[in-house]
Amino acid sequence: SLHDALPILGAETASSGNAIHVTSVVSSPSRVWTQRSVSPSAGGRNQEAEVWWAPASAITTYAITVDFSATFDDAVVIGVPFRDANITVPFDGNASVPVITTSNAAVMNETISTNSEALVVGFLSCPENVTIGSVSPWTLMSNQLNNGGTDAESIFLYSAPYSSPQNGLGCTINLTGYSPGMNVLIVDAIVPPGVGASG
Repeated sequence: SLHDALPILGAETASSGNAIHVTSVVSSPSRVWTQRSVSPSAGGRNQEAEVWWAPASAITTYAITVDFSATFDDAVVIGVPFRDANITVPFDGNASVPVITTSNAAVMNETISTNSEALVVGFLSCPENVTIGSVSPWTLMSNQLNNGGTDAESIFLYSAPYSSPQNGLGCTINLTGYSPGMNVLIVDAIVPPGVGASG
């Protein structure tokens, strides 16, 4: 169906104490939310990023509640619906995705491959109020900043469509104007209806 949609939710937290993670996601209208990926807690601020998804038969407005395991310094949640996605097997089945990198370098790099046509997406999570320089091959879809705590949290969502399988696709984000923190980059690939996980 041209109205199939895949709500994707990215969440990140930072805390100087214990690592904090998402314990549940509830939405209205009700959907079954599944955790797709989660980064290891990294750095002195215990930076953690997660990606959750839910199938939906149509684009609509969602009220989403995210519960966390403990009180955090800063957290950011960003939600985006992807239209014309395979809501049964939404992600490419190549073993290289999802891929997660944690680094305090100013340049974040990933290399992935896909088995079929796909929308390659990247979630960048930073424990700073950062400025993004050049990115490849993506276009920015959405971003959000929370600087209400001792530190700050920035999250960015990028995407790039590919009409054929990709082999060794390089994904790069350059960060500028930030104090080096432990950043997280999660790269994945969403497939359209009629394309299974194996391509």
